[in-house]
Amino acid sequence: MNLPAMFEVLMRLKEAGRTRAIGVANFNIALLKTVVEEIKAPIACNQVEYHVMLDQTRLRKYLSSKAIPLVAYCPLAQGRAASDATLAAIGRKHGASAAQVALKWVARPGRRGRHSEGIAQREPARQSRCV
Repeated sequence: MNLPAMFEVLMRLKEAGRTRAIGVANFNIALLKTVVEEIKAPIACNQVEYHVMLDQTRLRKYLSSKAIPLVAYCPLAQGRAASDATLAAIGRKHGASAAQVALKWVARPGRRGRHSEGIAQREPARQSRCV
């Protein structure tokens, strides 16, 4: 894959007003570093699989350090989160379903404890609920 050539074309299209933004999907840190730091492409977002059952801490921190939003797909882990016993137990304590707990986790990445990437330590949904 010739990233420099590809992003040169994308950046020209953006400069010409033919597109509003350049987004990427499933880019890992190495690809992002190439595109952002070497090619200097203005990346608007990176869409990746992101949910309570997948540790994306390093990627999330890198994106945050570059002010690039993470766009989550499969936020319910292809349905597995809705039937997860740990998430269901957390939900019962707060009047929420396991799926609501999982969605709250995705929606509030800055509100986690120091062991936030372990499913058992997830911050539960509190007063507000995802519906």
